[in-house]
Amino acid sequence: MKKLAALMCGILCVCLLSVPVYAESGGPAITITEGDDESGAIVVGVTGQEPVSTTAETVEGVPYITKVYKLPQGTVISAFTASFEQDGYLFAKHDISQQVQPGQTDSKTVTQTETVETETDKIADIVAAAKPMLPYSEDGYAGQLALDVAAIVVEENGSSTYSYRLEDVREYTNLDRNDAAYIPKTVLKNGVTLQLENIEWVVMGQHPVDGRMVPNLFKAVATYAGTATGSRANGYTATLTYKGEVTKTVPGETVYTIVFRGELLDASGASPDVSEPAPGEQEEKKSGMPLFLLIMIILLAAACFAVAGVRIVQRIRDKRGERDEDFPDYDSFADEVAPAEPVQMDACPIPQKMPKQVYPQDDFSIDELFSEEGFFDD
Repeated sequence: MKKLAALMCGILCVCLLSVPVYAESGGPAITITEGDDESGAIVVGVTGQEPVSTTAETVEGVPYITKVYKLPQGTVISAFTASFEQDGYLFAKHDISQQVQPGQTDSKTVTQTETVETETDKIADIVAAAKPMLPYSEDGYAGQLALDVAAIVVEENGSSTYSYRLEDVREYTNLDRNDAAYIPKTVLKNGVTLQLENIEWVVMGQHPVDGRMVPNLFKAVATYAGTATGSRANGYTATLTYKGEVTKTVPGETVYTIVFRGELLDASGASPDVSEPAPGEQEEKKSGMPLFLLIMIILLAAACFAVAGVRIVQRIRDKRGERDEDFPDYDSFADEVAPAEPVQMDACPIPQKMPKQVYPQDDFSIDELFSEEGFFDD
């Protein structure tokens, strides 16, 4: 009995492990595309753009709606060609055309400055070392800027002091003798006092004395020297100004004309183009897993009833006092050969009335079997 129950449980476990797993999706699959414009450009679509004009007409009983959009060049227009419902019709894209409008050129005057370090403050030297033209490219504008010489500004980068030798040469004429007493010992030049360093005498005239010529007129050349201080710049910063006219080309817009064709929706609001699955397919999708479970439940119930039936028969035999050896396996007699006995042919007996067979009646019922304690323990 226990072996039979274990066999039925094993069969049930194998069936449950072989159950296919079904995954249900919460919605339709989503496909993400990028840059699917006819031109191949990857440009973000303009959201919230209203059409320039919308017209509706009916041709041979079929409604058409035409929408015109003005969009920047390269715009992905997939957002403007999506189907929509209106007045009980489903309108889908039927035709589309585009027309590119010419662009325009914009120009403006631009001023740009640069600073350079230089060792001189002379404008000519600065202009010779600077770039005469400067390229410009910003905010879509492009062009060449020229150096404005009149607008150059030079500033010192600080200064430092230094000392130098200052000299001065002076002449003193019409002196009657070459006497240093006639020469000043100091002179003043550029605010600096110079000291007398040297005197050179030059004869300017002579007169006869005792038959010989004697100098009587002199000129003194005096040299004065001293130490002066000054300041000089450590360097210069020049601010260069460039001016010029730059231009920008603005591309024109693209005019899209989109024609939508309408198809009548059914009473449920579904599109006639959408085909619903066959009833058999839909029922198969919905009941794939529950149908298999129902079959498993039926098999399990049948197994339980079989086990219960075997238990009932066993209990009845126990009540009658029967044993398994009272009912030998008929297969054991298959190998035994019955002895051959001669058959005697007697005269045909006179048929007699067979007595009625009376079977012993059990003193228990089926209800008592199920109420017994331990009936389902095994």
